[in-house]
Amino acid sequence: MKAVILKEIRHILRDPLSLTVILAMPIVYLFLFLYSITFDIKGVPMGVVDHQNSSLSRDFMGNLTAQGYFDLRGYYADEASLLRDVSLGKLKLGLVIPDDFDENLTRGRLAYAGWFEGTEGNSTNIARGYLFSASAGFAMRRAEMAGTGLPVEIRPRYLYNPMLRSGWFLAPGFSAIILMLIATALTALSLVREREEGKIEILRTMPVNPYGFVMAKAAPYVVIGLADFFITIGLVTLIYGVPIKGGILSLTGFTLLFLLPALGLGLVISSLAKVQREAWFLALATTLLPSIILSGFVFPVESMPIWLRAIAEAMPVRHYLVILRSVMIKGTGIQELWPHALVLGLYGFALVAIAGRRMREWLSAG
Repeated sequence: MKAVILKEIRHILRDPLSLTVILAMPIVYLFLFLYSITFDIKGVPMGVVDHQNSSLSRDFMGNLTAQGYFDLRGYYADEASLLRDVSLGKLKLGLVIPDDFDENLTRGRLAYAGWFEGTEGNSTNIARGYLFSASAGFAMRRAEMAGTGLPVEIRPRYLYNPMLRSGWFLAPGFSAIILMLIATALTALSLVREREEGKIEILRTMPVNPYGFVMAKAAPYVVIGLADFFITIGLVTLIYGVPIKGGILSLTGFTLLFLLPALGLGLVISSLAKVQREAWFLALATTLLPSIILSGFVFPVESMPIWLRAIAEAMPVRHYLVILRSVMIKGTGIQELWPHALVLGLYGFALVAIAGRRMREWLSAG
């Protein structure tokens, strides 16, 4: 077993270019994900028809654009020209301020008409939330200045992400997906590569423990996986300021447990694939897309149909993502997270056992 581990380490070190690529991949993937996927909307193109044309209406428009969520592209003379640019896609939002805007505001009513272009449902919903929030804040400030106040005042509190930064929600998900993909792919390719080169055939003539062999093949990639983990978590903390409230030691322990099923899946794939191209395809098919769709990374698992939710709950990356977000953002410990840790451990041992059995069948077939 020790000889197999040393042989795998020598093979990795003999190819410094591949090792550099392996360690650089998380950085490249992380930057691609972090800067291409976000739930924060900035600079929504907006046009306005202002029939009131007063200091209050201009103050209202200044309030909407102050936070950078909306970009005022200009004032229009009539609704027809405004709606034309909205339908052409030049504007995502068109507002019409009526000529009784000031009068309504003095009575405690904020009245205007708005048209969203609406082809991008998610972005539209987010922009609509920004519009309503800014409008409510403006109305409350005007009521306070007038000394009338409002009958109801709601002040929500956010315990763990007070600024509602989407990066705090997305960044741990990126780390989990990247780690799952790299750990699985590297382990899957290592065994298939030796089979292609004919080096593994010598095992048929030797007394080899198949379970010890597959674990020894995976051992060096635990170190590489941990290195990739520290790289991604370091970047997530540095760039997005995501805290690690539960401590890095706790997070490292959970990550080691997650690497067990990730590497185990790679070993199972390596026992099924005949060539490296096939192994790479299977690694991508079983990690990347399922991790994005079914892990809760973007889409909440609770909103899925029961049968799809059952599949999601059976995925290791789903449980690791819950652990990452809980430890980093909430500071949760093993007392609350042990069910997720148990699933990761059972899943990992099962996959390693399957890979060992496949290796034993392969050796006995010779």
